[in-house]
Amino acid sequence: MRALFTRVLLLLLGSFLVVAIISVLLFRWISHEIGPGHLRFDKFSRHIASELVWEHEHGDLERFNRRLRRRHNVESWIMDENNRPVSSRSPPADILESIESFPAIVYPLRDGSGDRGFIFAHEVRGDRQGYRVIMASLGPHEPARNRLILYSLPVFVFIVGLLSASVLLGYWVLRPVSEIRKSTGALSEDNLEVKVPDTITRRNDAFGELGREFNRMTERVSRTVSNQNQLLRDVSHELRSPLARIQVAASLSEQKTGRSSELVRIQDEVERLNNLIEDLLTLSRLKNEGRVNMSKIDLMQLVGALVEDANYEFQQHRRQAVLSGPGRLRIVGHRELLSGMYENVIRNGLRYTPDGESLKVECRLDGKWAVVSISDNGPGVDDADIERIFEPFFRADKARDTSSGHHGIGLALSKTIADIHGGRIHAKNTPSAGLCVTIEIPRSTAGDG
Repeated sequence: MRALFTRVLLLLLGSFLVVAIISVLLFRWISHEIGPGHLRFDKFSRHIASELVWEHEHGDLERFNRRLRRRHNVESWIMDENNRPVSSRSPPADILESIESFPAIVYPLRDGSGDRGFIFAHEVRGDRQGYRVIMASLGPHEPARNRLILYSLPVFVFIVGLLSASVLLGYWVLRPVSEIRKSTGALSEDNLEVKVPDTITRRNDAFGELGREFNRMTERVSRTVSNQNQLLRDVSHELRSPLARIQVAASLSEQKTGRSSELVRIQDEVERLNNLIEDLLTLSRLKNEGRVNMSKIDLMQLVGALVEDANYEFQQHRRQAVLSGPGRLRIVGHRELLSGMYENVIRNGLRYTPDGESLKVECRLDGKWAVVSISDNGPGVDDADIERIFEPFFRADKARDTSSGHHGIGLALSKTIADIHGGRIHAKNTPSAGLCVTIEIPRSTAGDG
């Protein structure tokens, strides 16, 4: 991190130094360029002096002088080689005193008011004789607006340079941060194949090192999860054979000795283990495949059938699920998986609904989502555990009865199915101390029909 700080500091100082040097050089060039002593102005003044002589010999000198005064604020005088005026006007004495020899450039020249001016004195050979031409100005030889623009150019370059350097530095720093943040977000959404781009990992700085370490971490996590899923599959397959033998042995024992409570318990526990193995295999398969075939489904019809079956099973406990919602609600999804997801949550809610009370199952539309909320009147879940109930094998022991036969896979399997459908599932405690599980699945593009 110290190396990164040093690099950023050096980059800032270097950028500032380069921009400052360019601005100073530009300012000096402009100051020199707009001064009359520069070669360009010297050539220009010689050209004007030649034009004055030509106008004196062949044209209209007064008209040319008026234009010169109007455009450049310059007065001109023409003398012979003995400094005798050949035009109608003589140069002022102070201007003559300022010229020590011909040719000459006097700049800057200040009068009593403090204005800065200049004097150009040139010798020009005309068609008739040699002349001495004097041009003088006691005002700016360029309009003040143009001078202001020229002098503000270095300031503009300095500001633009600093802004450009800041933008480049921000891009240099923020781009890898943004890429790593995107990769982190993808990893948090269970995308274990995510990698930081090579453009970041090839950098020889702290960002490159962080990107490479992130990629190594995702590879280790991916291998760990893959090994865990493989272990679940292997163990599940290995358990099926002894469970099948236990079932056969229990059946043979029942035939020989008759039905007993011990044999019934054995058969129930074997059935529970078989269901657990089946859920584990389904969970592992869904996490590995990630995609399923979708079709249009009437959600109200699907949930209604599940509610009817659950009510029949729990009628001996005087518990029932009450369904409410629109007449039809169409979504796109995998019918068997969605049926298992909603059935898991509905049956789980009925397990914790007190005898004689009802489980509320509400279907509704919320923008692009088809929402199903299942609310029970059970003991609820501690707030600290509310997000963990969707983890495999997690039990909120302090709030939910662990003797209900629930093995802790159903809600985890439901979350995986919701994720595959691009949906969401979450839970919250209700004011009546029960638990409300909400499942949101994207609506069908065909509408709710």
